[in-house]
Amino acid sequence: MLHLRNPEIQICTTRLCSLAASITITHDLTFGDTMKHQYTLKTFITLGFITLLLATHAKANAADSIENLFDNYMLKYNTYIQSGEFNQDLHLYRDKVMLVTNNGSQTVLTAAEMDQRVVVFLDNLKQQGVAKVQWESQNITRLDTNLAVVKNVAIRFASDNSVVNRVGATYLIQNGSNGWKIAAFSIHTPEHG
Repeated sequence: MLHLRNPEIQICTTRLCSLAASITITHDLTFGDTMKHQYTLKTFITLGFITLLLATHAKANAADSIENLFDNYMLKYNTYIQSGEFNQDLHLYRDKVMLVTNNGSQTVLTAAEMDQRVVVFLDNLKQQGVAKVQWESQNITRLDTNLAVVKNVAIRFASDNSVVNRVGATYLIQNGSNGWKIAAFSIHTPEHG
């Protein structure tokens, strides 16, 4: 059975099944009971449905792998915030990643340099009383087969679950031989996330 995370895809799949059944019933009523016509139409509908379902599943898998990147992002951040362990095995960034700031600067870093900055950043969050971070919203826009823009809003919580603050971030991500990775990003106000 296919696992479809997107409810719109699930609804679409259900509607396609209903459509295929109604077309078969209509065919039976319109063209009579000749088995040859019935099997031909059912085969055609089934092949069309399978093709559409596979295309939908491929699109859902791509969206799932983008979502997995950002699930791993939060896992990496929260593991460090809560235990002090920085998981080097969760690779979030391309070999080179660009940080674009609101003040007009752009910095290109290696993935290793970015990880070093993330540790400093997370230590700073811990000093501010942040105990965990979670996504409030994620907005994925596919630009091409291997390119997407992801606009997220994160909520930072204290140990008593009160909100410390919210922040927006926009990511340009690329899909390559190692999967979807962050190529560039910018932190901004949550209203633009």
